[in-house]
Amino acid sequence: MKDRAFSKRWFKNIFCFFIKEIIWSNIPVVAVFIWGILSLYLFPDDWGVATSVGSVIIVALYFILIYINEKKKS
Repeated sequence: MKDRAFSKRWFKNIFCFFIKEIIWSNIPVVAVFIWGILSLYLFPDDWGVATSVGSVIIVALYFILIYINEKKKS
């Protein structure tokens, strides 16, 4: 019975993998949303420009981090 295909450890590994993938793939969306709210609160007159600039910076940093992560793997 110890060689079960669907053990508790297997389910835990699958769950952790999916949670990590979901969080990693949604980081830019959450960061842009939070930055949009912060820029609306902190820069009420120029919130559109602040949101646009912040969004571009967040997306660029995300792609740079993906590139660095892939480079480390290979």
